[in-house]
Amino acid sequence: MTEKKLPWNKQLAKDWKNYAAPVRPGLEMAIYEKIIRKVLAGNKKPRILILGSTPEFRDLLLKHKITPICCDVNSEVYEALRILMKRDGKELFIESDWLELDDARGFDLIMGHNVINMIPINKQSFFVKNIADNLKPGGIFATTAVIRPVRKEVNPADGFERYRKLRIKTGKKTLFMMAYPDLALSIGRKKGSYTPSGILSKLRDMRGKRIIDDSELKTMLGFIKPSSLKIRLPLRDNLENIFNKYYLIEDVKYITDKYFDPRYWPIYILRKK
Repeated sequence: MTEKKLPWNKQLAKDWKNYAAPVRPGLEMAIYEKIIRKVLAGNKKPRILILGSTPEFRDLLLKHKITPICCDVNSEVYEALRILMKRDGKELFIESDWLELDDARGFDLIMGHNVINMIPINKQSFFVKNIADNLKPGGIFATTAVIRPVRKEVNPADGFERYRKLRIKTGKKTLFMMAYPDLALSIGRKKGSYTPSGILSKLRDMRGKRIIDDSELKTMLGFIKPSSLKIRLPLRDNLENIFNKYYLIEDVKYITDKYFDPRYWPIYILRKK
């Protein structure tokens, strides 16, 4: 029986819904909520920008009666991900490349999940500066980032091993949460970037070598779709050197998670100088 083909927007929403942390915001949402509460304490009507169309961030702002403003290069993605939102309310949309964003009014807070990783390494400094230029004086840029490991080896099988120890109490989405980070980091450590298609190729190679079984491969294939989208992994020191040019690094937060190593998925809280 062939799978029914969904309209593009519904298929995108379905694919996004299938993902779990750390691809989608997860446990770090409590950290972002604290940041929003702090901003609200100093300004009852803040202007807050979301880089992209992340439904979790949009819902969080609506929860606090703040109008979400999303900046995305694709208005169709913005509309498609609305399907996954749990709250209704007024939203605003800016159709723009993040590198070309230019808002004269400025923002009190700009939020982004893994946004730096979407930017080519040679443009990351310009991107970080442009975000600062769009913040009000003393504004905050809060963002999760994926950091390139510097240790000699990241074992792509580690997540599967952790899962097998817990599998009686866990489900398919948990396998993704445990296995994906080590797969991504093992490729990214060597190349400086990875793609979903690269992860799929690695998974099939691991199955051929009997490192994972058919069931584990099938589960991962159900989550990850072929794509040449390149996710860049900057080195921590290089990234923080860029941040330090335009911001004070007020804090670096890490989620507490037994499923993957949070050291490589920090949440930066940056205040414009």
